[in-house]
Amino acid sequence: MTNVPSDDAHNGTDGLPEPIFSVSFTLLILFIALGDGLGYFLKAAVNLPSPHLLILPFFGFLLLFAFALLPNRDPGSAFRGIVTFSTLLVVWLFVQEAFIGRAYILGYGQLAIFLVFLFLTRQLFETTDRLVGRLMGSVLVIHYVQCACIIVAALAWFVFSVNLNPLDLVRPTEIGEYYGFRAAGLSREPAWAAFAIGCTYLAIHYLLPSQRSMALLAFLVAAIFTNTGTGYLLALVFCAAHLFERRSIEVWAVGVFGVLLALAGLTYLQWDRLIVVWQGMDPSTNMRLASAGVALDVIRATFPLGTGYGNFRDFGVYGAEFDRYLDLYKTAFYKSDVLLLNLVAELGAFGLLVAGWILRVLWVPGYWLPILMGVLLLGLFGTSLVPPILLVAAVTGVLAARRAEARVHDAAENEAENSSREEADVAAGSDRMGGGWRST
Repeated sequence: MTNVPSDDAHNGTDGLPEPIFSVSFTLLILFIALGDGLGYFLKAAVNLPSPHLLILPFFGFLLLFAFALLPNRDPGSAFRGIVTFSTLLVVWLFVQEAFIGRAYILGYGQLAIFLVFLFLTRQLFETTDRLVGRLMGSVLVIHYVQCACIIVAALAWFVFSVNLNPLDLVRPTEIGEYYGFRAAGLSREPAWAAFAIGCTYLAIHYLLPSQRSMALLAFLVAAIFTNTGTGYLLALVFCAAHLFERRSIEVWAVGVFGVLLALAGLTYLQWDRLIVVWQGMDPSTNMRLASAGVALDVIRATFPLGTGYGNFRDFGVYGAEFDRYLDLYKTAFYKSDVLLLNLVAELGAFGLLVAGWILRVLWVPGYWLPILMGVLLLGLFGTSLVPPILLVAAVTGVLAARRAEARVHDAAENEAENSSREEADVAAGSDRMGGGWRST
């Protein structure tokens, strides 16, 4: 596989014609880049109970359309994986229906669609050069647009006291007293915005290494303005990854100094919140811990069958402290803030397999950032329906193809080297035989 699409891929003679391909790819990228923003916009526009009900069917059609028509694909392994996993999902659904009696079919279908297309995204980018070339040409734009939205919104607030969060312009939300203003870019939730720009930086880190430094700088500035634990954690992770890629001791020294300086600045800016967290009074931390406790209680009561998808709230017992965190009556789909616990609570033992499926899709030997993003998804979010994780799946597809190509290249070199040695041994043997014959 090459990382630059061929001329045939651009002239429309095979696969999708270029205009249709461009429009389809643009829609796919917008879906990934907008994260939860598009879902919440559609939710408000048509008064849906969940922000994901419209975008998943749309995205599923888009990917199936691309998978069916794009050139250079190898559908066999992809379809085998999809059929196997889908069969397991259906079988477990029947098991839960038989022993529990009910499940939220639509929600279960949403989860299944997203998990299947996570795998399909990796397969598409592993086998289709045309998608890879276009992704490499657009990921920088996605990253800088997202970061710019966050930075501009933050500066507008702190300088002019004007809220320019894009979704707040459509449907304003109240700014809390504890956190104050937090820039969210194209997302509704600041933590989702931090995760989204983290996914775009990861793509740049691996696909466009010459652009890493500037992209990391943009990420760091934007992540600070989101003022979220997710943003700060990813900032430290990416700084460490950037250092590990460097071999110069001077770069290491400057990088370590920069990380320490960033930690010192972060501690200074967030000192008050750090004290509150340490004292056990931070509402975000307390809500996460309390919801995890609720999920663990549900798991203890229902494992290994689980509650059945969508039945978490029938078993979860939320304490009075949740009245300080959110209105449970208005957030009927809320479970806990830890996806891994939610999966095990509702799907039982099969939830562990689902978590393993997510991590397996994002795993490529020798590359640790994608699998780390999967771990963060399972630990920091309450749902798997986080569109930017599809970008990580796309990157793992590219990395897997490169790794396979490198192994083929190494095997060919080893074979050529062994062949040369055999020829040299044969030639040396012939010389010895010839010398012996002449000496007689």
